[in-house]
Order: sequence, then C-alpha cells, then structure tokens
Amino acid sequence: MLVEAENAEEAISLVSGLLSNEDGVPQPNWSDWHEIGGRWSGHFNGEDAVPYSSAIGRIKLNEAVEERKAAIASLYERVKNFDLKSAVEKYDAFAHSSDSEWKAWELRKLAGLLDDTWLPESGVYDLNDWTANLKPFKGRCELAPEMQYLVAVDFHY
Repeated sequence: MLVEAENAEEAISLVSGLLSNEDGVPQPNWSDWHEIGGRWSGHFNGEDAVPYSSAIGRIKLNEAVEERKAAIASLYERVKNFDLKSAVEKYDAFAHSSDSEWKAWELRKLAGLLDDTWLPESGVYDLNDWTANLKPFKGRCELAPEMQYLVAVDFHY
C-alpha cells in the first residue's frame, strides 16, 4: 500500500485506518481479511513500512510494477484467441459454458488491471488517491519522496 506520512509508524497507522471500515465490509471487497505485514512481515529489509526515498522502497515498488505487467501479459496470452463474437452469439443464460465463463473472468481481470482497478494482481495500490494508477504517487514523490511510504499488507482472498 502507498500512503503519505511523516514516518513509518504513521504510515502503518494510516493504512490500518484506511483499510478498516465501519460497515463490516472488508477493504478491498475481494479480500475477507488483511493484516499489516502478515506473510509479508519484514518485506522491506526487515521493516513493514519504508519511504519511497529509500533504496529498498524504490526496488520493491519497481518489482511490484513488473509483477503487475507480468500478470497483464499472462492474462492477455490466455485470452488473446478467445472468440468473443462467438461467445456473444451463443450466449445462453440457461446453459453452462465453462470455457466461455472462464475466459470472460480472465477478460474481466485483464480489463480491470488495464483500468487500474484494485485487484489482487495490482500488487501495489495508492491509498491516498484510492487507485492502482501510480501517476498521483509519482507526482507526490517529485514533491516529497521522503513522505511517500510503502506499507506491506497481507490480503487474504
């Protein structure tokens, strides 16, 4: 998670607060629970939160972006030959078509990633602007990179 904060403790507190809610619906809606660190505890050279201005912060953000690109490429490879026209023409709400349903699910995930929707495959998400698009984060980094924090969060889905 990306967030603007004065220090690592504040960053963790902000992320915890932003991900908790009063209506009982987990944030994000694809996750039924989450915790700071968790399986990713110490992800940043033994820390759960680091500023982007640190070497490990920049390295881990770049790794997350590359993983997202790989997920996009993988999904594309799996759906690129899908006959969408045929699926539309043969659609039957009373029939089960596992191949079409699976490909539609993969298409939806691919479209979501390309649209900067928060998905498990997003890898990194900006909680200041509630987007997987990193342009706002990049802008904040140009102004105050030492205040832009990466916080490791383990989401269960």
